[in-house]
Amino acid sequence: MEVAKGPHHTAQTVGLPDSVPTLAELLRDAGYRTIGLAHNAQLDRSLGFSRGFDVFSSDAGPGDDILRRLREQDPFRDPGPVFAYLHFIEPHWPYGGGIARRAESEAVGRFPFHRFRASQWKTLKRELKRGEVSLTAEETRFLRRLYAFAVEEADRVVGRCLAWLDDQGALEKSIVLLTSDHGEELLDHGMIGHGQSLYEELVRVPLILRAGDATRNSLHPGRSDDLASHVDILPTLAEAAGIEITHPISGRSILNGAGPAREHVFSEVKHKRRYQQSVRGRRWKLVREYRFRRDRESNGSGASDYNNLVALFAERPYRSESRLYDLQADPAEARDRFEAEPEVARRLESALDGWWVHLVSHRAAPHHMEEDMIRRLEALGYL
Repeated sequence: MEVAKGPHHTAQTVGLPDSVPTLAELLRDAGYRTIGLAHNAQLDRSLGFSRGFDVFSSDAGPGDDILRRLREQDPFRDPGPVFAYLHFIEPHWPYGGGIARRAESEAVGRFPFHRFRASQWKTLKRELKRGEVSLTAEETRFLRRLYAFAVEEADRVVGRCLAWLDDQGALEKSIVLLTSDHGEELLDHGMIGHGQSLYEELVRVPLILRAGDATRNSLHPGRSDDLASHVDILPTLAEAAGIEITHPISGRSILNGAGPAREHVFSEVKHKRRYQQSVRGRRWKLVREYRFRRDRESNGSGASDYNNLVALFAERPYRSESRLYDLQADPAEARDRFEAEPEVARRLESALDGWWVHLVSHRAAPHHMEEDMIRRLEALGYL
């Protein structure tokens, strides 16, 4: 999300382009009943994320509440196919009460991470970045243990969801896809949280696909080393539903071994005056970072440092640098090989340039967010 904070608590962001059909729209038009339940302000209906859903909420509460609301919808009461999008937020601070209570007995050190609110996380991230504070070994252990508790809570909720589908007689008739929007830095590179870098601990996330025995789809069991991206989700589920996609897309179906293997995957992140892009293949990964000059009219407040990317590149001077990592020899991304491997760097930068040109041509215009959405994003630490 790109955000522009103004002097009067205003903000703007970029939503889904109206010209591009969503997965929910494709499935609804194919006769599916569509339900979207999330607990994340970034999926606000004003940004287009409700398009195609018969039932939608971006403020559906924690995982147990999402499952309760799904059951209340009784989606299998009538014949016909169902598409359910469930977006849990358990492995994301501020952590829920159940996670905090579980962690209480293991809390050590100066920082009660399990009770931190967004403002406290932001303060700690800033102090770590500036070198004003460092965590002890015990504090680091507790931080990582707390995150593990949150992941386990998400796993419990997903397990309850699958068990309910099985009770409804729907599990073996369904395609289930599980993924995550990002991982978490836990001092792997000196920082905590997410949203500030593109290291593998952030962008290499699970993608688990299960085809029920009663579906017409086949999957190779086990773990695959093929590269995949979130842009592959729409064509994968469209193929599972027997829907032909007629508009241009960047992804490919990963069902039934369809199509050639993906050569590269791409990521991006915008954080204040820094914008990073990355491209990786099986072995090599290149990260390119842009740093924009501060807006002198903001009087040092940084209020305009969240402008739309296209406008930033057009209006603000910047400098850039690239880093290259050999993920086979250096999975921790500790040694920059950009100068030592110029041919590899050139090839990956060319791929990144092509991706960026395509991305810019499809970006939607920014628009202002409502005050309620701003407050919900602030509670999650995004503003």
